[in-house]
Amino acid sequence: MVKIQHLLLCLFLLTATSLMSMAQPNKKVTPKSLGDVKKTTSNAKTKAAAEAAKMAEEKARKAAEAEKLAAENTAKAAAAAQILEAEKIRLAKKRASIEEASKYEKEPPKVVRAQPTENQIDTIGDLLSMLNEQEETEYAKFSFKTNRIINMHSLENTAQGVLDYKISHRFATLDKGLYDLFGIDAATQRMGFDYGITDNIGIGINRNSVGKALDGFVKWRILRQSSGKRNMPITLSVLTSMALETQKWAVPDRDNYFSSRLFYTHQLLIGRKFSEAFTLQLSPTMVWRNLVETSAEKNIVLALGVGARYKLSNRVALTGEYIYVLPNQLKTGVYNSLSIGCDIETGGHVFQLHFTNSTSMSEYGFITNNTDDFFAGKIHFGFNVSRVFTLYDPKKN
Repeated sequence: MVKIQHLLLCLFLLTATSLMSMAQPNKKVTPKSLGDVKKTTSNAKTKAAAEAAKMAEEKARKAAEAEKLAAENTAKAAAAAQILEAEKIRLAKKRASIEEASKYEKEPPKVVRAQPTENQIDTIGDLLSMLNEQEETEYAKFSFKTNRIINMHSLENTAQGVLDYKISHRFATLDKGLYDLFGIDAATQRMGFDYGITDNIGIGINRNSVGKALDGFVKWRILRQSSGKRNMPITLSVLTSMALETQKWAVPDRDNYFSSRLFYTHQLLIGRKFSEAFTLQLSPTMVWRNLVETSAEKNIVLALGVGARYKLSNRVALTGEYIYVLPNQLKTGVYNSLSIGCDIETGGHVFQLHFTNSTSMSEYGFITNNTDDFFAGKIHFGFNVSRVFTLYDPKKN
C-alpha cells in the first residue's frame, strides 16, 4: 500500500512538471520589454532623418558646382566667339586689300595656326597672348599692275614660276594727221619674255626694233614694304641690264668693234605704296655707252626717273613717268622722256595704253637717245600688252 502511494506521488510530480514546461512559451511580454522596442524604433527614425539631410546637402552642393561650371563654360564660349569675330574682321580686311589679285605677284604663303579648344582657354590673358602670337608680316602688294610702269621697270616682280610675255608698240607721232591715221600706219615694236626665278629675283630677254637691239636684265628685290611683325617703309630693288645693237654699221668701211654695240644700264628702284590708290617710285639711273657720236657726249649718263600710279578702280589705274637727265651729258636735240598712260586689267591680260615721246623701249634708248619733244607735239600713241603663264607652281610642288 505504501509503494502504491509513492508511485502515485511520483506520477503527480511528473505531470505537474510537464504542465509547467508547456506553459513557459506563452509567457506574456513584460512592460520592460515593450519600452526597449519603442526606444529602438525612435533611434532608427533619427538615423534615417540624418541620412536624408546629408543627401539633401550633397545634392545642393552638386547643383551649385554644376551652375558654376555652366557659367565658366559660357564665359569661355563668349571669349572664343570674340577671338573668332576678330579673326573674321582681319581676314575680311585682308581680302579687301587683295581684290586686284594678279599673277604678277603671288601672295606669301599663309601660316595656318591651330586654334585652341575651349578647355585650353582659361583666362582673358591667354586670349590676348594668343592674338599677339598670331601677328604676321603684311607685305604691300600690287603697287603697280605689272613689272613696268610704262617704259621704266616698276617695283613689282614677276612671281616665282610665272612667265610674262610682253608685246609693245610705239606708233608715229600724232601730228602725222588723218592721212597716216595719226601715226598708226608706222610703228616700232618690242617683244619680250620675263620670268620669275623667285618672288624676289627675275630675269628677262627682249628684242627691240629700234636699233634691232637685243637686251636682257636681272632684277633683284632687296627690301619689301611691309607692316605688322616686320615693319619696312619702302621697297628697294636693283636692276642691271645689257643691250646689244645688231643693225648694220652706219660706216662699214671704218674699224668697227663689237664692243661698240654694247650698252649697260644700272638702276635703283625705290618706292612706297602710300595707300591702296597711290604709289610713288624714284629710279636713280646710270647708263654706260661704249661708243658715243661726238666728243662732247659722255659715256656715263646719270639720270633720275620718277614714276607714279593712281588707282581708279580694281581694274583701271592712271600711270605716269618722267626721266630727268642731268645736263651736259648728251648731244643737242635729245629730250627727257615723258609718258602718261592708263592700265586696264582683264583677267590674265594687262593692257597699258599711253602717250609718250619715246620710240625706243630699251633703257639706253629712251634715256640717252630720245629725239622727240613732248611739248612740241611730238607725241606717240603706244601700248603694252602683258600675258602671264604659270610654268611652275611652288605651292603644288
